[in-house]
Amino acid sequence: MDYVGNKWYKCDFHLHTMQSNCYKNKEDTVSDWIKELINKKIDCIAITDHNDYRKINEIKSECEKNGIVAFPGVEVTCDTSKIHILVLFSEKSNEDAVRDFLTIIGIDSIIIDKKEKLTTKSVFEVCKIAKEKGGVVIAAHIDEYNGLGSMSDANLKKLINERYIDAVQVKNLEIWEEIKDKDKQFLQIKKKYGNDIEESEVKKWGKVYKKIKECNIPLLTFSDNPAAENDAGHGLWGIGKEYTWVKMGETATLEGFVQALLSYDLRIKTSKEYKDMPENMPSFWVKSISISNTMLNNDKRIEVYFNPHLNTIIGGRGSGKSSIIRLLYGAFKSKYLMNIDSIIRDQKDFYKKSEKKDRYGIFNNNSTIEIYFINDNVEYCLEISNIVNQDNQDRKLYVFDNNEKQLVDNSIFENCFLQVYPQKSIYEIAKSPDDLLNIIDSEIEEMEMLKEHYHKYYDELLHKKEDRRNVEKIIEQENFIKNNISNLQKKIDYYNKTGIKDLIAKRQNIINDNEFINEIINDINNYRFDCINELEEIIKIEYERINDKEAKSVIKNALNIIDLRINSIKDIINKIFEDVQGIKEFVESDKWKTRINNINSEYNDLVKEQGEEITDIYDLIEKKKIQTQNLVDVAKNKKVLDKIDIEINKVCKECKNYLEEIRKKRKAFIESILSENSNIKVSIDIGGNREKFCNRIKCIIQRDGITISDDINKIADKVFKEKDILLFRKIVTQIKSGNEDKELSKMFNKIIMESDDGLIDKLLSYELEDKLVFEYKPTSGKKYRTLNVASAGQKAAAILTFIASYGNQPLLLDQPEDDLDNKMVYELVVRMLQKSKQKRQLIIATHNANIPVNGDAEYIIAMQSDRVNVSVGCKGTIDNEEMRNEICDVMEGTKYAFEMRAKKYHMNIAN
Repeated sequence: MDYVGNKWYKCDFHLHTMQSNCYKNKEDTVSDWIKELINKKIDCIAITDHNDYRKINEIKSECEKNGIVAFPGVEVTCDTSKIHILVLFSEKSNEDAVRDFLTIIGIDSIIIDKKEKLTTKSVFEVCKIAKEKGGVVIAAHIDEYNGLGSMSDANLKKLINERYIDAVQVKNLEIWEEIKDKDKQFLQIKKKYGNDIEESEVKKWGKVYKKIKECNIPLLTFSDNPAAENDAGHGLWGIGKEYTWVKMGETATLEGFVQALLSYDLRIKTSKEYKDMPENMPSFWVKSISISNTMLNNDKRIEVYFNPHLNTIIGGRGSGKSSIIRLLYGAFKSKYLMNIDSIIRDQKDFYKKSEKKDRYGIFNNNSTIEIYFINDNVEYCLEISNIVNQDNQDRKLYVFDNNEKQLVDNSIFENCFLQVYPQKSIYEIAKSPDDLLNIIDSEIEEMEMLKEHYHKYYDELLHKKEDRRNVEKIIEQENFIKNNISNLQKKIDYYNKTGIKDLIAKRQNIINDNEFINEIINDINNYRFDCINELEEIIKIEYERINDKEAKSVIKNALNIIDLRINSIKDIINKIFEDVQGIKEFVESDKWKTRINNINSEYNDLVKEQGEEITDIYDLIEKKKIQTQNLVDVAKNKKVLDKIDIEINKVCKECKNYLEEIRKKRKAFIESILSENSNIKVSIDIGGNREKFCNRIKCIIQRDGITISDDINKIADKVFKEKDILLFRKIVTQIKSGNEDKELSKMFNKIIMESDDGLIDKLLSYELEDKLVFEYKPTSGKKYRTLNVASAGQKAAAILTFIASYGNQPLLLDQPEDDLDNKMVYELVVRMLQKSKQKRQLIIATHNANIPVNGDAEYIIAMQSDRVNVSVGCKGTIDNEEMRNEICDVMEGTKYAFEMRAKKYHMNIAN
């Protein structure tokens, strides 16, 4: 997929043509030679015949026709040592450059046709002259014949330390790296080069390789195009058999190669490491953004392209660097990893339609944004218009199918979001590293589910403890119930023995009879009145509205007869009342009253004798029955209590299991992202978060203040001395039971004593929370330092290093270096960027030269502002001289200022 900025090129910089004396098949044509390059998909070559230049122009011309970049070069045989040195010249030059160089070192037209042509100059002289002529110097096949093995230790040290060479070609990389036993190394070399090779020779080769690697000289692999396997002659067969991947600018240049060698750990990969392109493309990355008709650019169009890896946006103050970050944030589904009100407010004020009543906002009615991005190797186009604010804008998403745009659903954005860190958010996290734990949790796929389960079981634990308290209250009534049952039984037994039972029954019977007789009287009277009322309703029948006289007369006569009958019935009914009077007279008679009074008198005498109210025996029996059932319930609840205890233990175990799983996930996540970062150490201090403990206790008891804080700190001193939450639970339980803690204030003791059981449960169920421990080590340091003793800048650098070390989404940083010193930027941030950019896209607005230069940005955008319009000025890679000058002017304060500082430091700066 095409994109701007640095990209990988498959390079073979040690190739011989038919011009070399040891080329086997002289009948091979240039066309054959070029076809082999094409077949091997080689992007960039160096033409390096032995001490010769005469095939360069022809090969270079054919390469250009086929889109292959060719560096004019030569393999020089140096003095009597016959050490081979590769020298490469600019792609813009031709064989003249090589010819002039060969002439200077003594290989002129007189000896160029000789079979044994070599320079009389030493390796050091050849390298020095090559560099003076603008060439790149590579020691050829250092670990085989004509390599550096023949050099003395002193000369080898000089060659390396004084940087006479820029890189080396290695032929036996796999043997040196994969086989550590020297005897086995020798056997492998012998198998490859033949039985005549001496063991002492192989040891020299291995020694050179080890020394070169220790001195951090770039290691390269090239073919030297042998004619056949293990053949010392050259030919078509070996072209591109070995190669090196080199990351260079949008076109391969010698300057790009030089820059790659300076950052060889990032931009050089051998074919031994990677057979295919060593590109780890992010699944989602932004390709470009175009902005039209905004307050930033009026009627001009701003168009910014991006590389899939590290992009830096540079420029002076007010040049619009941050605007690109903010526009991308507002257009995409994005998230700040710290929701800081001031940051969110600033973003909202920026990304909205400008209104006359307020000076904020960059959009007008005609403003549009167009963004191209890649997701899962599919290219999309996002078009935005009618922008009111981030939540109110028209967004249309298109996908490309056969180069045609087709409208698609915006659901693609579910997995496409940007992570954005303004400088202020880094600062806030640095002030409170515990907040980083929440950010870490948000990146762990299963964490939300684990936390939900943990909180579910924690809530269930509190409910179970409440159930236990309720059951305990029932069980605590056991002795009281037993005493009630005993007292009730004594009364029942006494009543049965003394005859009280019979008197109570006799009295209750006559009371019941009297009530029942009165009910009968009332019922008969009610029936009488009901019957009379029903009969009178018949008399009220209306017939006057009937028009026919005869019919009306018949009905009237019938109703008159009915009226006579009803009056007769009413007389009979009234006779019933007279019958009822007989019953009423009996109830009101002296005889009946006397009977009742006698029984009541006898009962009252018994009450006086007993000295208390006498309860109905049946009521006593019913009460005893209820209490007996309550005792059965107590027995049942004892079993329930055992069951609840089992359930509480089970729920506690589940809570601990999920808490342990949460800790494991956090630990694994941290280890996975910091495994290669020796400058940062992050660990989980299990149960070590004192600050959260103090805040949580205040939250539960809903109290604060100096006195309460002092008390909680005293408790925390004890608890965190051993990280033992049981000490805290013991203190709470002791105070709740009525035993004051004399070391704590009366206020705190009173709060705990008067707290309800539910609140006490929360206190007793609280588990100590974890703390994130951050340590960092400067590059030159030997010991790690905790962030507790670090400066604000050191904290910010360490935090930034960590948060940018993980994740796959594009990461946007807006001037992250503002609180950092340059040393921390280089030692921590730059190293992080170098690793992080290999798996995700980074877009960084910055003022610090360390980030684009030492971070080795794949693409650099220099913004310019004429105080009216924001625009893109210079853009490209550091391989480009114009971009290097721009960086120096903007970020170093001009080349003069940079050189003057270097002179002040007594540093030698090469021109």
